[in-house]
Amino acid sequence: MHDKLFLIVGATASGKSTVLQKLHDDYQCAVLPTYRDRDPRTGETSDYANVFLAKHRFSTLAIEGYFDHIELIHSRRYGFKLQTVHNRAIASMSPSGAAELKQKYGCKVIKLMCETKVLQERIRARLDRGVAGMGPRFRNIQFETDAIANLKSDLEVDTNVHIETTINTIVQYINVG
Repeated sequence: MHDKLFLIVGATASGKSTVLQKLHDDYQCAVLPTYRDRDPRTGETSDYANVFLAKHRFSTLAIEGYFDHIELIHSRRYGFKLQTVHNRAIASMSPSGAAELKQKYGCKVIKLMCETKVLQERIRARLDRGVAGMGPRFRNIQFETDAIANLKSDLEVDTNVHIETTINTIVQYINVG
């Protein structure tokens, strides 16, 4: 069942959200939502890919066993409910979470690779737009890229190129559209 779950892994600003959105919107690919233990930032809302929960609600669901997998990243908890995967689906995941789910369930891992300089430029643009939480990510970008480089994956995609090239490569791999 979980061999039809494709985990998108990449550093901050590598294009994970853009890839998920395009696969969802243009190819009707199911997205496994990420449950987050924080309020949405300005301009964010819960949608097909992200569900924002108050910390106490997230904790209650976690205690009740609602999530199949929980990650702690940058002092935030992220929950996933894998039982909802019945057909081909995609999700954004950390390198450690992807490695664990690949080993445990046979999920497929797709790495989004991007040059550090390009990632820094993209993060700097987010900082300039006032996106919260980008400062620590800018400082830790080398740590993120090293963790991703060491992850065993089923497909590696260059996100330095035009987004449509990236999407076409992934679409061919997961065989949608």
